[in-house]
Amino acid sequence: MARALRSFGLRNAEIWYSPKERTRQTAAALQAELHAPVYQAQDALATGNFALLQFAWQESHAEHVILVGHQPFLGVWIAELGGLHLPVAKASVSFLREKSSNGHFQLLGYFREELFQNVFTLGDNSGGKLS
Repeated sequence: MARALRSFGLRNAEIWYSPKERTRQTAAALQAELHAPVYQAQDALATGNFALLQFAWQESHAEHVILVGHQPFLGVWIAELGGLHLPVAKASVSFLREKSSNGHFQLLGYFREELFQNVFTLGDNSGGKLS
């Protein structure tokens, strides 16, 4: 999954993760692959406190943030931010882009882990890049 994220140009993304054990492990694997400049626990990802997450986002001024969290919070937040209800699965990735400073977002993509595994398994002559 981390290789796929790198191929989308997220090498300098900040990684925010829930302080719970499993998400810490996932975030550590992402950090090892992406060498993210910021790697920090965010309580909002464990508690579902959307207002706290929004405040952290506004304070960070990050161009890209990778959130490693839990259901149902991530699915609910994607619906609130992007206006689209998705069946967000474990180990999936959703890409959103802020459209304006008033908190409106556009959903750019939603990918399940199996897609990334299949892309990189189909002859790994890609050097870790999607074509």
